[in-house]
Amino acid sequence: MNERELADRLQWKKAAEVDLLSVLQSHFGSAQSSDERVVEYVKDGVVALTLRTDSRFRPRSLEPGPGLATEDVEALAASLTNTRKVSSTRVLRRVLYSTVPVDGYWTYDGPLGAFTLRPVPPGAPTVDTLVGDHPLVLEFEVALCGESFVDSSRIERTYRNLAWLLAGLVRHVHVPTLFLRKEWVLLSQEDDPASLYTRYGQVGYWAPGDADTAIPGVGSRFLSTDGLPPIVETPWDEYSVRRGIRTDDPMDLPANLRDSLDHVARVDDETRQQVLRACFWLEHAHRTWGYSHSASFAAYAQAIEAMLPPAKSETCGTCMVAHDTPSLTSRFDEWVRSFVPDSDASKDLYVLRSKLVHGQVLLSTDIDLLMGMSPRANSERARHDRVSIAARVGFTNWLTDRS
Repeated sequence: MNERELADRLQWKKAAEVDLLSVLQSHFGSAQSSDERVVEYVKDGVVALTLRTDSRFRPRSLEPGPGLATEDVEALAASLTNTRKVSSTRVLRRVLYSTVPVDGYWTYDGPLGAFTLRPVPPGAPTVDTLVGDHPLVLEFEVALCGESFVDSSRIERTYRNLAWLLAGLVRHVHVPTLFLRKEWVLLSQEDDPASLYTRYGQVGYWAPGDADTAIPGVGSRFLSTDGLPPIVETPWDEYSVRRGIRTDDPMDLPANLRDSLDHVARVDDETRQQVLRACFWLEHAHRTWGYSHSASFAAYAQAIEAMLPPAKSETCGTCMVAHDTPSLTSRFDEWVRSFVPDSDASKDLYVLRSKLVHGQVLLSTDIDLLMGMSPRANSERARHDRVSIAARVGFTNWLTDRS
């Protein structure tokens, strides 16, 4: 069987890229690579299939190898056909975190699918302080095809995409660590400081229960919202410029959240990747504030950079060196002027961002122990406020403009 005959039998070009990769990995289990754009799938120590990609790492060709048997082709063809079908629809439950308590629910049912935000069920672990990582349950619907490896990938991808979008669009929503990580923690018996002890523990959230309460969990339907109030939706003009944390009220949402999610569904694939990158850096900036003010500042600037239009590369006739036109600085300034017209965030902020990411400076709070009021620290916090508000307000305005 040659390459064309294999393509005709598998119809692999009709499959989504992630589904194709999942099917190949699941079937062969073993793969090797001698080139960054080539993956060789191995069977019994012999190459069965060679996947080659283009310069953007998209599948370009599938070449049969000496280890490929007829039964492999038939099994792959059946699996790839299954990926284009829907065998069932399931509702998954995962956890996000809110800086403030969650006491209501919010639903979305639109072009991005169906999902619900809600508090954890009674009896599940919660935070006993006003400010902290309060568990926020994300229930979302996923169409499954019956191929376990593909379905697992779809579930994880749907969760991650929704998690980053919500973290980018909603203040104080955070995404739990997506990788296994352990940390030292201080524990005590019944909050008795005299009984403090240390343990090295896995970071994560788990609420055991039956099929309708376990988190993470999976079911055939969304949980009932009977007895829960709707989450308060705050007008965008008020929500977007709020500073700090309102510890006297539970989590609220921007009133334009549904519209923003609909906008994401309407943009093209390239713009959607920009959206997800911007959301990642917005969430990272907020979460990183507790570790490094410098890293948080840089992440907000990177969120803006993720939304900038591409530049053209032109070679200078004098120095014969390629330069981006317009420059990154000018595109940054123009973006802020266009999407946050009332902000002065472009003023000297990009210069500070460049010095931070190139290791030339650190914000004072990262390296100095500052006691009392500090003019320098006050100035840095003001700059951080400007860039954070510009990034979040500009993100929503930019997204609306794109769709």
